Amino acid sequence: VVNIMGPAFEDSDNTWLLLNHIINILFDFAVKVFNGEMPDDDKTADIVFTLVYASVTPYLNKNIIP
Repeated sequence: VVNIMGPAFEDSDNTWLLLNHIINILFDFAVKVFNGEMPDDDKTADIVFTLVYASVTPYLNKNIIP
C-alpha cells in the first residue's frame, strides 16, 4: 500500500507516516463509536472525512491530485 500510495504525496518518504495517521484517526473514531461515545451516523462520518482530508491535503502531490 505504501508503494502504491507514495506518488500521491509530495514527499513519498513520508507516505508511511501519513497512512499511519489516517489509520489512527479511523481507529480512534471507530473505538469512540463502538464505546457509544459518538453516534454511528452520517455526521460522524463527515467529521472523520473532514479531519482526514484536512490533515492530508497539504501533503498531496499537486501534479497528481489538484
